[in-house]
Amino acid sequence: GLLAGASLSHISFIIGCDVLMIVGGLAGPVFFPANETAKWTLFTIGMIWFAPIIYAMLVEWKVKMNPAVAGTYSLVANLTVVLWAAYPIMWALCEGTG
Repeated sequence: GLLAGASLSHISFIIGCDVLMIVGGLAGPVFFPANETAKWTLFTIGMIWFAPIIYAMLVEWKVKMNPAVAGTYSLVANLTVVLWAAYPIMWALCEGTG
């Protein structure tokens, strides 16, 4: 966000989305370990908060990027999104299946 010149309020929003995503994935198994519906509902809510993060990293901030750092940013952003995309898969395999 800072490399793209995003406002601090927008960066704060994305950080907040990240926190809410993590809380959604964590709250279900911690507070409702025996309730599959509650776990999956909270996980789904957490994944909804994942969408603005991906959009900001792969669309909004890439457009505003300084050409001098665009290549490096694209590499880091793409790697981050790919690695973070493993989270829902791992959650489903570990927490979501009981």
